[in-house]
Amino acid sequence: VVRLMESMAKTALPPEVWDEMLPGPDAADAGAVTGRLEIELLQGEGLPYMDMLRACDPYAVMYIDGVDGEHNLVHTSEWKRKCTKPVWNEKFEWETTDESSTLTITIWDKDNVSQDDIIGCCYIDLAETRNVGWVERWYSLENPQLALKLRHARIKVRTNHVSATSRPHTAQNANGAEADANGAEPDAKGA
Repeated sequence: VVRLMESMAKTALPPEVWDEMLPGPDAADAGAVTGRLEIELLQGEGLPYMDMLRACDPYAVMYIDGVDGEHNLVHTSEWKRKCTKPVWNEKFEWETTDESSTLTITIWDKDNVSQDDIIGCCYIDLAETRNVGWVERWYSLENPQLALKLRHARIKVRTNHVSATSRPHTAQNANGAEADANGAEPDAKGA
């Protein structure tokens, strides 16, 4: 799927722009894990009919740019049959590096007869998600070839992007004692 997306991007972009997107020779030295991104792909709405008489069969393909080697995971959601308002409620996780800048979520229409069709994409700027806790937001889908069909198409995603060096968010319990994100309190010995 990534190769198909790269092929589509390569034909749509001028060669000099595509060349700038390719990793440089020192990319192998980069890539130390600096954080973790968790996302929950919750739902979609307003997805268009991609075939003449049939509702779409949507699924999502997600990846982070700027991540090389073992950290370059592509996650794929389950596909939902004949659905313009899919509910996924699926969780995914990536390790991130300093080079990680954008999470791309592409929604596809599964087609059993021919090649799957791309419905649209959304892009999440990881700089805006780092160390702010869980954020839930709707993202509009983009696809210049289907702009009119996608006027109301969007997906709902929750993100939590934590730096490897950051301390987990803490909360106060009813007694004023500090508790971690799961509500657990440190024991009396402080261990």
